Amino acid sequence: MSASFIPNNTFQGIDYGPLQNIQPQTISSTLPTPTATILTEENSGMSQWIKIAWTSVFALMIMVACGGNCIVIWIVIAHRRMRTVTNYFLVNLSMADLLLTLLNCSFNFTYMIQRHWPFGSWYCSISNFIANATVAASVFTLTGISCDR
Repeated sequence: MSASFIPNNTFQGIDYGPLQNIQPQTISSTLPTPTATILTEENSGMSQWIKIAWTSVFALMIMVACGGNCIVIWIVIAHRRMRTVTNYFLVNLSMADLLLTLLNCSFNFTYMIQRHWPFGSWYCSISNFIANATVAASVFTLTGISCDR
């Protein structure tokens, strides 16, 4: 199976499986209500071994990112001689990465596995804002580090 572009301008590949259009069920003809769809290997398009592989990769990534960033923040805050301008820039970079990891990665992982965003449109907007804000914070922090040098 090769990766291909779908007419609705989304990308479909072997890693994510085929795209699904899930239509909400209706109780009556006038009131549509979304129903919970239990995705199985047959209707999600993702085999069990691919889900296990993605789960392992995301779990390792989240653990390393949280642990590493917390250690950087703790070392700079706890040790007085580490409180330099450059290290405060690094704390800012670690905070941005930690926020992205905690508030974005696991939710996007859930969306990738389920092929459905169960967190509502409000958190969808917040999640996109967090992703953009943390990337901007990282870029501006790196710019600040280079100007400081």
